[in-house]
Amino acid sequence: MQNILTYQVKLNLSESELNLAYGEKNYRKILQEAQQELLKDKLAENTIKSVLNALATKKAQLYLQRLKERNQKVTWGEITKFLNQLKIIKQGWEETKSNVSSENNPLYLPIIQESETLQSSILNAIDYCENQQEQIKNSKSQVTSSLFELLFEEPPTNPRHLENPTFKEFADSINKLNSIEEVNNFQARMTKVINEEKQQQLQKQFQALIIQVEGGKR
Repeated sequence: MQNILTYQVKLNLSESELNLAYGEKNYRKILQEAQQELLKDKLAENTIKSVLNALATKKAQLYLQRLKERNQKVTWGEITKFLNQLKIIKQGWEETKSNVSSENNPLYLPIIQESETLQSSILNAIDYCENQQEQIKNSKSQVTSSLFELLFEEPPTNPRHLENPTFKEFADSINKLNSIEEVNNFQARMTKVINEEKQQQLQKQFQALIIQVEGGKR
């Protein structure tokens, strides 16, 4: 029983969620009255763990849908935390999928029959999260290069620019950003600032040139 409780906590599920799945079928009572055959080879434990896997997977599916709805607002931290949880569920399915039978098993629930589909959805969710992480990393890299070229008016290939305090400040700020939306907003703000600064410098140069020309006429 302790193994089940530990596993339940590991999957971030509550006792009430497990009780709801079994409904009037009190799994604790079934365990207490279980015959030796049910306890043999951890059949009871693996059956309940399979139910927990299914519940955790369905919960993950709902959370994944919410993440997709937020799209570019999803943060690196959220994705990483969710990805770690998905990997725990994936491991759980791998440990129990071949050790559960419905035959003479009062703990077996129909939801376990969906195991193959549910496992597949976990793998798809993991792919989605890893892809999101890659997109965030790529967006940071692209914005860093874009600001580099805008700032120095040349591709980011000259090592001396990498030690430039202004560029290092930009790069450090970009690395701290947590979502694609934050990266895009940062790029928009910095692009505006750099362009305004360049415009001011051009105006100053133009004014200096006029003064020089006017001085030459005297």
